[in-house]
Amino acid sequence: FAAQLSSADAAPALVVFFAPWCGHCKKMVPEVAKAASKLRGSGVRVVAVDCDRAPEVARALGIKGYPTVKFMARGKASGYEGPRTALQLASFAQSRAALDR
Repeated sequence: FAAQLSSADAAPALVVFFAPWCGHCKKMVPEVAKAASKLRGSGVRVVAVDCDRAPEVARALGIKGYPTVKFMARGKASGYEGPRTALQLASFAQSRAALDR
């Protein structure tokens, strides 16, 4: 799965790495769902990775804390450190997608 996400052929994706016990992650869930709705039809996928169930993915991609948000396209990952609102997440993904075209 990590190889699929970071493949040069993979569709652009906003990827949220989370742990189910993390309070910040739980708070972010509705915002990620709204961001996914905003991004529908844009060509950017929204992917959530439960790092408790897929620790090998977290290790392979160097995920150290939760939640971690990355935009992945063409084999490259860009980290996101901004506000965890639907609008900001969607804007980040759209701007990264435009740069990576």
